[in-house]
Amino acid sequence: MIKFLRETIDALKLRIQSNLSLIHNNEHKIKELLKEPVTEIRSEKLNKRFDFNKILLQENTDSIKLQKELNSYLEKYLSNSEIILETNKPVKPSLQENGVKNDISDISKEDYFDLTVGGSVEFNKQHPYFNDESFLNDLLEYFTETEEYEKCSLLVNLKKEHSKHKSVK
Repeated sequence: MIKFLRETIDALKLRIQSNLSLIHNNEHKIKELLKEPVTEIRSEKLNKRFDFNKILLQENTDSIKLQKELNSYLEKYLSNSEIILETNKPVKPSLQENGVKNDISDISKEDYFDLTVGGSVEFNKQHPYFNDESFLNDLLEYFTETEEYEKCSLLVNLKKEHSKHKSVK
């Protein structure tokens, strides 16, 4: 279910980008129409373009609202005291409270990702994928897309600090 919600969020993002591209193209056509002499036909064409842009902007507003609601749901869903993952295995509260001391084979990498971005599992030296560069890159990409730059900064600083200590030893 989590995967499908994330795919829905991604599809909404693509739709918004597509709409913005249409709006941008429409703006160019409006600029060209404004160069024409003032007539009823020109006014009708302009009104149609403006109305079309309004519809696209309203759709984008609704899509952004839906994305926020889905993200909120995911965060709320992931922060419950007992999380049921797509594998239908409950994650014990100790997983959240003790910084992931359960066997890594119990939970998939994708589920750890969901738990980490949802805040249920802290990304630190005890995280099972702390040394996985692709996992870190996925986290950075996610937090960049969701415009959570503070979290990106924390991740980068944590990795830098870890690298310093690693090279000193």
